[in-house]
Amino acid sequence: MGVLRAVDSTWNYAVEITAAGQVSPAQIALVWKQDTNGTPASYAVYRKPPTATNWGSPITTLPGSSTSFADTNVVAGTIYEYQVVKNAPGYKGYGYVQAGINVPLVDSRGTVILVVDKTYVASLASELRRLEADLIGDGWGVIRHDVGRNDSVVSVKNLIRADYSADPANVNTVFLFGHVPVPYSGLLNPDGHPEHLGAWPADVYYGDLDGQWTDSTVNWKQAGNSDPADGARLSNVSGDGKFDQSTVPGVVQLNVGRVDLANMPGYLQYQSQPSFPTEDVLLRQYLNKDHNFRHALVTVQRRALIGDYIGDKEGRAPAAAGFRSFAPLVGFGATSLTNLNVLYNDARGYWIPTLKTNDYLFALGCGAGSNATVSGLGDRPPYNDATTTDMVSNDVRAVFVMLFGSWCGDWDQQDNIVRSVLATPTYGLAAVYTGVPHWFLHPMGLGETIGYCARLTQNNRNPGLYETQVNESANMIHVALMGDPTLRLYPVAPASSLSGGSAAGQVTLSWVASPDASVVGYHVSRAASVSGPFTRLTGSPIGRTSFTDTAALPGATYMVRAVKLESTPSGSYFNTSQGVFHTSDGFAAATPDSRLVNLSVRSLAGTGSETLIVGFVIGGAGTSGSMPVLIRATGPALQAFGVDGVLADPLLTVYRDGTVVGQNDNWGQNAVQVSAAGSAVGAFLLPNSTSADAALTATYGSGAISVQVTGGGSSGIALAEVYDLTPSGSYTATMPRLMNVSARTLVGSGSGMLIVGFVVSGPTTAKVLIRGIGRGLEQFGVSGALAKPQLSLRASDGSVVATNAGWGGDPGLAGVFAQVGAFALDPASADSALLATLPPGAYTVQISGETGASGVVLAEVYEVR
Repeated sequence: MGVLRAVDSTWNYAVEITAAGQVSPAQIALVWKQDTNGTPASYAVYRKPPTATNWGSPITTLPGSSTSFADTNVVAGTIYEYQVVKNAPGYKGYGYVQAGINVPLVDSRGTVILVVDKTYVASLASELRRLEADLIGDGWGVIRHDVGRNDSVVSVKNLIRADYSADPANVNTVFLFGHVPVPYSGLLNPDGHPEHLGAWPADVYYGDLDGQWTDSTVNWKQAGNSDPADGARLSNVSGDGKFDQSTVPGVVQLNVGRVDLANMPGYLQYQSQPSFPTEDVLLRQYLNKDHNFRHALVTVQRRALIGDYIGDKEGRAPAAAGFRSFAPLVGFGATSLTNLNVLYNDARGYWIPTLKTNDYLFALGCGAGSNATVSGLGDRPPYNDATTTDMVSNDVRAVFVMLFGSWCGDWDQQDNIVRSVLATPTYGLAAVYTGVPHWFLHPMGLGETIGYCARLTQNNRNPGLYETQVNESANMIHVALMGDPTLRLYPVAPASSLSGGSAAGQVTLSWVASPDASVVGYHVSRAASVSGPFTRLTGSPIGRTSFTDTAALPGATYMVRAVKLESTPSGSYFNTSQGVFHTSDGFAAATPDSRLVNLSVRSLAGTGSETLIVGFVIGGAGTSGSMPVLIRATGPALQAFGVDGVLADPLLTVYRDGTVVGQNDNWGQNAVQVSAAGSAVGAFLLPNSTSADAALTATYGSGAISVQVTGGGSSGIALAEVYDLTPSGSYTATMPRLMNVSARTLVGSGSGMLIVGFVVSGPTTAKVLIRGIGRGLEQFGVSGALAKPQLSLRASDGSVVATNAGWGGDPGLAGVFAQVGAFALDPASADSALLATLPPGAYTVQISGETGASGVVLAEVYEVR
């Protein structure tokens, strides 16, 4: 597939359809975009139930000038699937939409089998627990298996098969998380390259439970590939554990998706130093993104972007998959679907820059490719290539991504560009290789999951239920979803702060309303255990934010979900938010509270007034025992992140009750312990054991700890960090935790700004008090205090969560000061303070002086319980 200029109108191989419903009289109106090559001969409209296996005869055939059809033979609450076939000279265009009017909500989505690679089970325990809670809160039952990455694919499938056999009515999805063993199968090369012929990754093997998968007939050694290791990977001989089948031998019964970030170093050049974080950090980042999207904590506009630099390719028209699928999900108007080819007259190089600064729910990019590149999408000469590292470094702002290019569909390769979507910091949650064959995502417009669409695409044959001009490579084993298969579109912001009181056999619940103004009410459900199944107690959504269960069960778990009538370009349906939980008396909380697990301070450090002093408190009501910590003071290591003027040789000294209890000058003295601890908590790597950065591990009981960072006579920017080393999977209510952090130093503007970071970990929100104190320090004899501290709280993506430039004597805040044991502030002072309830994630507090003023300032972050 050579380099071509994308001058073809590939969208004409699709019919871009939207649907709108009307309740009375009941009607579904289909509207589609007219062919831009000319007036077709006709449009044929078909309709069927979503479960039907054929379209039958057209319900109407319309003149080629038509662009709409009103179906009045419909009933509200029912889903209908439409196919519109365009008959044009020399080609056909196909479009699909699932449409309905006020389609009922889905309480139970079935059971998902969560298969987790054991490698990072311990270090990701908290995030994996949160994922399970999110799945349950979205209506799923969860069965989890932890497997070794060197286990056989047959043993993994046997686990899946056993779960399905025990409950075939509910088990419908498999979520592979981590480097779960990868099945290989077939003798195929959908991209047409002879040197790419051989066995390809075949996750569909886990979803096909009835087909016969054999390893006895294919005997092929890939000798034309210039990379011996890649040639061996593609080779497929009898008895080697790679299956024979190139097409799926049975009907795929389970939706399968994979989040696998192994072998993604992010090499900028061949075998250079890795530029990506380690695998466990990438996996944690993905779980955080997944959670944020589900809870509507990240804002994404409902629009799509397409850049096509491959053309129609004798009718293959890979970009048509985007035009066809995106229209019923976001619409086809110019503000809904950005066609870069039309916008920039086929000029290359706009895909990555557009996604760097603009968010889209969907994006599709097509071009000549390699494993780690797609041409036309970026700015690398000579073909405007975009690379895997470009995708990640630019943090492309698309949630669901389709890509087409040679080699890139074979995803189990180092730095594969399709998987790079999952490695982006903020948005990318799912990616697919489309075009050979086309993917069909239209059912997502009425609330279906992307995993369902993966199975629909895998089961489609040639000829099949869903057609394209060529439909090349349909039903082949390489069709795979990279991402969480349970994801749906259009997340609804959930309620929060669900609490309850028990009395006389009743439980009264109350909660804070969803911030989504379109919510029509709430459903309350109850289960005997935290894992469900949940039974709904409300027949219709209730408009209030309280509910009394008069037939309460001791120790029951309650779930509240917001309900919204969602209007989309496919019609309307009742959509539900993630659930929030409360367990009544008799059982522990459904999931552990969130807590602060990582505290960091970045500021100027030196000697005298420039000494960076960081304090933290270990403890908590009802806790006892001690807590292991990792403490670091980095200067030289910050240069890798583009920080100038760093502290050349930090000295780290730890005090308790005025006594030195720990000290380190160069971390190489503790390299083994520090490296192991840093890896366990996902801390960025220190350059090497000879660097002048400082770090130590220690265990401390409850109480206040002070850390001083000095520079041996010099000054510069330093980062002080404190990590809780308690394995997240072993948290209990009686274990000590990090309760607050404080930092005192001299600040100015720019690089002299004081930056305090903290991480909220766990399944729930956490309430924090944040203060920036200047003149308030004078009562303690501190001179040269900053007159007017400016405080800004930011999320991990840099967005501003809250700001304050003077607390104004707020009596509510004064009460919180007393609650957490913080010293009082003069109501007339210009010191700053704010109270925030934050979802799990990483945050930074920036404190600077008004108009660049400098002075001594104290920053504080307290947990509020």
